Amino acid sequence: MGVGGQVIVCQIQKCRDDEIQMLKKFFSTSDLPLAAYLKLQNYSIARIQRAGDGRASFVFHDNPERGELLLKFFNRETEIEPLAFLDQIRNLKSLIKQG
Repeated sequence: MGVGGQVIVCQIQKCRDDEIQMLKKFFSTSDLPLAAYLKLQNYSIARIQRAGDGRASFVFHDNPERGELLLKFFNRETEIEPLAFLDQIRNLKSLIKQG
């Protein structure tokens, strides 16, 4: 492969690296209670990805603290106000229905 081929390979690799870095900036979940919890932890929704079957995934701007928050959530070690949690679930369902 000549020099020109190496440049193309480098450009493709750079594009892949850029895509990987972009993906690291976001976190996606279709788990409605988890999405509600993240909203209560001040995570902002970047977008909602809808599937053809009516389901949706919430794409959040990521945060370095996410791993710790997920552990607390799944280990049931969180303290959240129940009515605020219910309100967030309702809000998220409303966003899904808005299409």
